[in-house]
Amino acid sequence: REINQPTEALAMIAEQVTKPTFLKIKEIIQQRMPEHYKDGDMFMCIFSVFAQIIFFNFGRNIVSLLTGNEYDQAFQDHVVDHITNFSLYGLNGSPAELKS
Repeated sequence: REINQPTEALAMIAEQVTKPTFLKIKEIIQQRMPEHYKDGDMFMCIFSVFAQIIFFNFGRNIVSLLTGNEYDQAFQDHVVDHITNFSLYGLNGSPAELKS
């Protein structure tokens, strides 16, 4: 709600909650990214990862309807694997697919 209807609390949330999380994710992603990526580009990558997480979380009903999958633990694990692989390898697929 704070993102969509910001109050003075947004700056505090951004600094104390979101920024530390983003910086930790930046450390992880930066290890896999070319050195020429600037911080702004890196944050765009992090926003893209978060966008996937947010969509799969808030869009559970439509995801279930369109995929025919119940949002059980097995499907949640599949979503996590998908987000991880897609975030790391993009449209090139998973590491196994890259080797063939």
